[in-house]
Amino acid sequence: MQVLGFNKASLLKTTLRRCTSLYRLVFDVFQREI
Repeated sequence: MQVLGFNKASLLKTTLRRCTSLYRLVFDVFQREI
């Protein structure tokens, strides 16, 4: 159970990191357009 929880937390962190990176990329492009 603990290992499963750790995997979920790891996956969540990875997903959050990807979303943040993607958001920054889109934000940079958006600023350049304006």
